[in-house]
This record gives sequence, structure tokens and C-alpha cells, in this order.
Amino acid sequence: MDKRDWNNITLKDWYEIQNILSVEDEYTTFNLLDYLYGIDSSNMPLVEVYKYTNALSFLNNTEAYKTIQLEDKYTINGTTYVGFTDITKISVGQFIDYKNYTKETPIKYEDVLSVFIIPEGHNYNDGYDMGKVKEDMLELPFIVCQKCAF
Repeated sequence: MDKRDWNNITLKDWYEIQNILSVEDEYTTFNLLDYLYGIDSSNMPLVEVYKYTNALSFLNNTEAYKTIQLEDKYTINGTTYVGFTDITKISVGQFIDYKNYTKETPIKYEDVLSVFIIPEGHNYNDGYDMGKVKEDMLELPFIVCQKCAF
């Protein structure tokens, strides 16, 4: 799995990156290389590993968040989802759920996204499988999640 920029990092990947970064030790960089690039750096010459560490610099680039344009629809795992980006068009139920989800610590992006991205042909929470929606949200690119959720 080669994830060289934010366009290829899903929400699920982002959670894993956060887990790796939460353990601040001498293995963090090597674990990131392994996860993002599939590189087992344990037997590589150190000089070679340093070449790859430059490839991790995109993790500090927040400019990607600013340039992403949200789509009207996303197809994930065979389901087409419609996004609501105009806050004036959401229902009271959506607003209340959004407020409750953003109070959680840590915030679960998949919960917040499930308020704004729903299966096509449905109204918010009208009987579709909310668990599947939240699972599918884990497959969205993280930069889309970041832009949509906040």
C-alpha cells in the first residue's frame, strides 16, 4: 500500500497514523514508513531509510486541506452517498446529532460525517443502516473528512 499524499490517506489510515504517532519513541518513523509505504526498514542501511523519511513530509502539509473541493456524491463500497455542505439545509435532527458528536472526546469523524453524508435517496436517519454508513465513512479520503466535518 503506497500512500504518498493526503489524497490517498483514508480516515481509517489517519486513525492508524495517529496511533503510530502517539507512541513517541525511536521506532515511530520506521513504523510510519512500514505502514504508509510497506517498507520494512529494519534491515535497510540507515542512509537508505533517510531517503524515505523525506517522503513523510506531506504529513505536515495542511495546505492540501484548503485546496480540496467537496463532491456532491461519493460512492463507497457500492453505495452512493450525497453530501450536505450547506448548513442551512440540514434538519434539526442532523444539527443535534452533529452537536452531540462534536462533544465526544476524541471526536469520531465517522460519526460526524454520517450527519452530512447520507445514502442517496434517503432522508437523514430514515431507516438506512447507520452502522454501514459510519463504516463506509472510514474509507473516505481524510482531507475530504477534514473539510466536510469542520
